[in-house]
Amino acid sequence: MCKFIGDLVERDFGEGMLVERQSMYRQFEPIRINSNLWFSVQASYAHYCTPRETLPDLEDYSHWEIALFDKDEFVSAAQIVPNFSSLAELQLYFEGSVYPYVPKDLVEELYLALK
Repeated sequence: MCKFIGDLVERDFGEGMLVERQSMYRQFEPIRINSNLWFSVQASYAHYCTPRETLPDLEDYSHWEIALFDKDEFVSAAQIVPNFSSLAELQLYFEGSVYPYVPKDLVEELYLALK
């Protein structure tokens, strides 16, 4: 199992409408890296992930939506880990705030570099 998957905590929105699991909105709490830096990793039908549905087994996602926050602002990985070995590959996904459809292995590599 990927380390980042084991560290995800699903945000509790309370009782909701009864809908099929595949169309349920799900959000994970951002992972705190340090006092100012947070790493958001998301996958559900409402996020830029593959497959784009809400799956019960998180290992079944091949691509994830990620974002980095320094205090309350989006930042790029280049600003946080400029010497990250796969930075050039990761920056291909950056859209100014989030990184959509990032391969799971690259998410894991970034997560380990941030920790």
